[in-house]
Amino acid sequence: MRSRLDWHELTCEPHASLLEWHRRLIRLRQQPPTLTDGRIDQVRVRFNEDARWLALERGPVTVACNLAASAQLVPLPQERSGRILLASEADVSVSALRV
Repeated sequence: MRSRLDWHELTCEPHASLLEWHRRLIRLRQQPPTLTDGRIDQVRVRFNEDARWLALERGPVTVACNLAASAQLVPLPQERSGRILLASEADVSVSALRV
């Protein structure tokens, strides 16, 4: 019984927010044509293990991940537009300081 899903939890937090986040990720994955192509050779990965950030670039889209315990800058290539398509936190922003 402990392993059975409780479908009533879908409307309770934090389950409802997590479900909505995954739905938004799936919608985003289906939108830009560069994200619907499964070619791994089109992906560029940059990271800084000490600072704990990771950036995946595919066409005009960059997925920037801050894996540190606090907010920090994740450098983006200058040719990126700086428009945020989806963020896991409300206070995420893109500034003009780029690498």
